[in-house]
Amino acid sequence: MSDSVFMRIVRGEIGSYKVWEDDDIVAILDIEPVNKGHVLILTKQPYVDVRGVPDDLLAKILPLARDLGVAVCEEFGYPGFNIHQSNGAAAGQDIFHYHMHVWPRRSEDEITFMYKEEVSYADGEIGVVAERIRRSLERVERAKFEMSD
Repeated sequence: MSDSVFMRIVRGEIGSYKVWEDDDIVAILDIEPVNKGHVLILTKQPYVDVRGVPDDLLAKILPLARDLGVAVCEEFGYPGFNIHQSNGAAAGQDIFHYHMHVWPRRSEDEITFMYKEEVSYADGEIGVVAERIRRSLERVERAKFEMSD
């Protein structure tokens, strides 16, 4: 079984401040928050990232993230919130246990997503990229269907 900090929290070995829980998911306050009320949604099973999380579980997570964002905004007067989730080290994931952040936000937070360089498409390239993604998505969907048989 995974021994990530999140699995240790799920197993109750590390204390946390739970705001919501069911058999599959737990939502806790982040101890290093972007703003007060920053919530982490953790799966109770040790999925590395979104690629391993079953669809039925993912279908529960986004509505919960929305509802938590709304609740935190209403309770503490934030005008908005971000829902953020990273997959893989290249995307900034540093704990390899699926989790989603709900960040309450104010306009003056100065939290931004910065990129070193902007990417642009050469003439006609955007259509080629779109077609490659469509074909790849069809392969991914076929593979999921074949696995369910």
